[in-house]
Amino acid sequence: MKKVLSVFILSLALLFSGYCVAQNNEVQENIIVSDAVKIPPPANNAQADTASSPSPVEKYTEKLSVIRAKRGPLSLDVEIADTEPARRQGLMFRNSLPDGKGMLFIFQDYQDRHFWMKNTYIPLDIIFLRDDGVISHIHRNAVPYSLDRIPSNGPALAVLEVGGGQASKLGINIGDRLLHDVFRYDSDNSEEN
Repeated sequence: MKKVLSVFILSLALLFSGYCVAQNNEVQENIIVSDAVKIPPPANNAQADTASSPSPVEKYTEKLSVIRAKRGPLSLDVEIADTEPARRQGLMFRNSLPDGKGMLFIFQDYQDRHFWMKNTYIPLDIIFLRDDGVISHIHRNAVPYSLDRIPSNGPALAVLEVGGGQASKLGINIGDRLLHDVFRYDSDNSEEN
């Protein structure tokens, strides 16, 4: 009887210790997952980029022209963010943005805009466009992760984001014009359209 009781107690102890280990592993897994959500991946870790980012939002790419007053036309490949989910996600969770590429945010109304850099790992030039496609304001090298509001300094119908420093490198300036169907053009500018 003493032997049976010892085996029974030993079995209960092993069972209980297995339960505690399983519980402890679950807690540790939750901590790891929680930390992964709070701490963004390093800039050179593309695999972690997709792991911590939300599901991709459907966007499409267009080749657009910027008519530069001082340097002539420039062609850019831009993703179009013309839906609320696409605008909300923007360029968050990206580790890089190649030269000559960007994202055009198109809005339904013409009003003052504010952007921020929440969950944005790379510096960006944020280019605000009037309803006629003319660049009205450029905020250069927006700081990654910053929650500071970046104002358009006047109404904007669209916003173009390119990599930090690209506006200067490409010669994009206030007064230049982006060509796209969403903008209205005066009849004297119809040859640009």
